[in-house]
Amino acid sequence: IKLWDLLWEVSERYAALQDKTEAVPPAVRTIMELIEKRISGTINVSELTAVSGYSQTHLNRLFQSATGKTIKEYSIMRKIDRARHLLKNTDLPVKHIAWECGFTDMQQFNKVIRKNCGAAPTKLRK
Repeated sequence: IKLWDLLWEVSERYAALQDKTEAVPPAVRTIMELIEKRISGTINVSELTAVSGYSQTHLNRLFQSATGKTIKEYSIMRKIDRARHLLKNTDLPVKHIAWECGFTDMQQFNKVIRKNCGAAPTKLRK
């Protein structure tokens, strides 16, 4: 799984470098990097706020103006992207993929994937 994580990270960073249409503030970049590092765990917005040095309201506003999403929306989107990548490119069990993407409840994982990807996790594999 570590190899897939590394390949995923490299491809995502390469895509991000290719899509530099506007400058991202350093605080937002730091939060984005922390989200990537903690993608398999729980991401607490108040912890991210403490790291940035901004108030939660100001950081959310800054983050949303730079990315078009709130911090929570962005972190969920990144978890979904990672889950989609692992479902399509590995033969890991769905339960393990859910856990690796920070979902502890399989019902929640199935619901989020179905809503955002248009199909159940097992169908995305095919």
